[in-house]
Order: sequence, then C-alpha cells, then structure tokens
Amino acid sequence: VNKMDLELQKALYELFKSNLKFPFYDGLRDEVYPYGAFSYTEDRPLNTKTSKGNEIFIQVDLFSAYNGQKEVKEMANSVINLFSDVIPVGSGQVAYLTEWFKRIQREDDIYHGILELTFEIY
Repeated sequence: VNKMDLELQKALYELFKSNLKFPFYDGLRDEVYPYGAFSYTEDRPLNTKTSKGNEIFIQVDLFSAYNGQKEVKEMANSVINLFSDVIPVGSGQVAYLTEWFKRIQREDDIYHGILELTFEIY
C-alpha cells in the first residue's frame, strides 16, 4: 500500500511546526486566529522507465482575523519560502515542490488563504 501522501504530510507538519510563527494543525479547527491546517491531498503514481515516484497535491488552508489581507499573505509567503530545498520523506525518499498556487478570499470577518502545493517524490 502506498503511503507517500501520509509520509509527506507528516514531514510537512514537522517542518511547519518547527518553522512557522503561527500554529499549524492537521485539520480544520475552531481555534484562535491566525492558524494553518491541512485540507486535503491527492496522490498519483509518477512512474517512468528509470524511476518510480509520486505526484502529491496538498491543499493548505490559512486563516486570519486581521482586518485586511496582509497577515494571510505573509502566512502564505512563510509557507512557500520553506520549500527552497528538498524535503526528506519517509525512508530515504525526497520531495520537491514543483508547483504552487495561492488564493485569498474573505469569509465574513475572516481571511482564508488557500495554498495548493504540488510535490514530486522519488
């Protein structure tokens, strides 16, 4: 059974907990703002003639009650800036951030940042 999406999520959770100035959770909560959380993942095989891997899509949600987009944009940039290097995942594999997309929306008095991150793991 392939567990790469779970292994990547564990590695990202530790990376976020150690390096971000706001709390990060494994799922949406009723918490004090600001905070971040994993939303959902998709995992698909990335197999070539010479290597086997996975492409994993992870959505990260960021929430801020700051009156404006400034705080949630800073949070998003803090997350994206963590991926300048490879991320060790599981038993000897590494993940590379290959693509990301950022969207900010207002929901009542809360700003919701959505980061869509795509990784390749080999």
